[in-house]
Amino acid sequence: MQDRDYGIGQLRGPVAVRGWERSTEDDQSQPAAHSLDRVSENVSPLSSSSPAADNVPMSAITMDFDPYVLTAEDYSVRHASTVPQVVVVKRKPVPTERPLPNLPEERRSLEEITNEKVLDSNGRRVSGKSSRWRSVLINLIFVLISIPFFALAIRFSTLDGKPTWDRRDWETFQNLMKVAGTFFPIAFALLVGRAAMKAAAYLLEHGVALGTLEQLIGSRTMSSAMGTQFHLRSYNVLGAGLVTLWILSPIGSQGALRLLYPASVSRTDPAITEYFSTDTQSMFSSGNLIMSNAVQASMFKSMFTAALIAPVNIKLSHMDLWTNVRIPYLSSLQAVEGDTWAIISPNDTFAYSSLAGIPVTGLQDGNTNFSVESSYMELHCENITSSQLLDLLPFDRDIDANSTPYSMENGTYHGTNANTTLPTSNSTTATWSIGLDMFVSSKFNSSLSTNSSLKTCHSGNTGFLASPCYLRNISESQAFQGTLFFQSLPVPPAETVEPPLAILAHAAKCPIQQVYVQSKISCTQQPNTPKDCRVTAQRHSQISHAPNYITPLSFPEIFDAISLYLPRTFGAAQSGTRSDPSIFYINNPEPGSIIPGTGAADLLQTPAQALSYRLGQIINTYYTLSQAYPLIAEGSPAHITENITALATNTIIEERYHVSWAWFTFLFLATLVMFLSSLLAGFLDYKLENPEILGYASSIMRNSPFVELDGQEGKVGGAKLTRMNKGLRLRIGKIGQGDHVRIAVLREEDARRRKVDRESGVYV
Repeated sequence: MQDRDYGIGQLRGPVAVRGWERSTEDDQSQPAAHSLDRVSENVSPLSSSSPAADNVPMSAITMDFDPYVLTAEDYSVRHASTVPQVVVVKRKPVPTERPLPNLPEERRSLEEITNEKVLDSNGRRVSGKSSRWRSVLINLIFVLISIPFFALAIRFSTLDGKPTWDRRDWETFQNLMKVAGTFFPIAFALLVGRAAMKAAAYLLEHGVALGTLEQLIGSRTMSSAMGTQFHLRSYNVLGAGLVTLWILSPIGSQGALRLLYPASVSRTDPAITEYFSTDTQSMFSSGNLIMSNAVQASMFKSMFTAALIAPVNIKLSHMDLWTNVRIPYLSSLQAVEGDTWAIISPNDTFAYSSLAGIPVTGLQDGNTNFSVESSYMELHCENITSSQLLDLLPFDRDIDANSTPYSMENGTYHGTNANTTLPTSNSTTATWSIGLDMFVSSKFNSSLSTNSSLKTCHSGNTGFLASPCYLRNISESQAFQGTLFFQSLPVPPAETVEPPLAILAHAAKCPIQQVYVQSKISCTQQPNTPKDCRVTAQRHSQISHAPNYITPLSFPEIFDAISLYLPRTFGAAQSGTRSDPSIFYINNPEPGSIIPGTGAADLLQTPAQALSYRLGQIINTYYTLSQAYPLIAEGSPAHITENITALATNTIIEERYHVSWAWFTFLFLATLVMFLSSLLAGFLDYKLENPEILGYASSIMRNSPFVELDGQEGKVGGAKLTRMNKGLRLRIGKIGQGDHVRIAVLREEDARRRKVDRESGVYV
């Protein structure tokens, strides 16, 4: 074949020119068939299906040159044509391309262009209109993929601050976030990776640097995006942008998982709470309303008994058996003076003033904090000694009960002796007794009758007589401290009982006073659960009160009833074989000591402080129950007749949904990137004019001079080409001779036909 000069547009090299396919000199000047030319199947010496393949020696396809790419300088230099010496074989005529229609001078109509039959990316012939709508539908589907993530983020953002309603929908929300977190990186890789490939294909059609093309093609996942920049050493703006873009994939996934969570929040509002006033007079002062009714007396004594023999954890609890809040002894807390608050923590050890608490009502759901004014009697007993039984003086009743119900001489102990029987039972005596030596003067009783409205204990309440609050305007000099005398009798066998005056008793003198305190109370109330209240701080009351020396026992009608009925509550008679359970309580307040106790309780080993607190608890409990045992039994009464209104703050702690706005921003941003990527991919797909070949393994067939493609295969996209040749087996290896050895891809069957240099592994 003679050397020829080719125009720049005609240069097709470098390929092996098959001499056996040239029958004439003009025919020999035709470019060699390659991936974009149609070649008859019966002429290729590399195909096992060719009839002439067996008659063509392997040397006929051996190239003595290295394939190369012509540059602009090569276009101006004359090169000698070098072809392998092969056997000339006549080939069949190659069909020419479909000729373009002869169009008239005027333009074709839009309808003609639209309806013209074209090849789609897979090589199928479809109309232009069908291909366009099919592409639009596919791109629309890709656009819609990101919409559920937008919907999830926006829907959950509306739940911020909404109640969880006991988390009834929380499990569904968790499942939605888990599903979204699982599918987000898949959707992100699909949409962003597709956009990167479309951008690479578009740039390739308009000219692009190989490094840029490789960066785009290699950035289809987060790991590949980072690895591509490293392997290519492409540390540029594009590489940084691609890596940053792909970092949004795991961040968006975490945003979907951490978007919503339940948390407790608090809201504080003003509130009003009612609590029972300890200034209320005892029912013993109003004609003995308790003991005059056998049923009421039985319930009253049952409540006192239950409080005294309750388990230790109840006695140490901040609430009584009926969920009323208990008030501590201020003296058992840390020493405070003036208006200083003594802070009480749940783990502090202290003593309560009574086994019965103060009823509280009007609590709202949540945590309610308020302060109450209350009072209790406190004893300061001396050490217990063994002394002769003291005979207490009885109360003398006047004929005129409206003026001076009782008269007595202060300085002597008045009360009910242990050997005195109850008016309703001639056989009930007691094993212990109490007496008092100081009472309210008759001049105060004569000026304050039961129906008096001249003085009130607190606003809105009138008519109390036997209550210290009526005497709050008198001076301290007008009142004197009383002393409570306590004595417990031993329980000898019945035959050795001697006259009372000859019996030795365990006795102690206990100065008594009324203590007024202000207590901060915190109550927690939840739906369908009992309230939980406790005192959190306490101090001396800051308002005006009666002198501390005046106590409820200072009123003769009150002390007369208590000294009579209290020691006889359990029915332990003087002629019995054991001390009263109250005495066992003073000795040891545990139920295991009170209930099975036998014989006489030895109080000589009881410390004076323990006697003061425990005897004070017994008296305060009995007196508090005598004030309002029906209300105390209710626990949370709907209304308290003798009440004090307290301003409170109600803090509602409820569980609400919270949106993590930081993770919401990341999720929304990553989803927006997905959405914009799908729009970009759709736009570029519309602009592309060539089939998609980037990223497909079939591209190595197009670029190999040793793998023949017919004309139709050379025009289809990468996916279609792979489907058409998915059974074709390929092999990569070194091929050539001498210094012209290159790596190439060829058919596996052709590779087997070649000789392999064992030392270099080169196909020759």
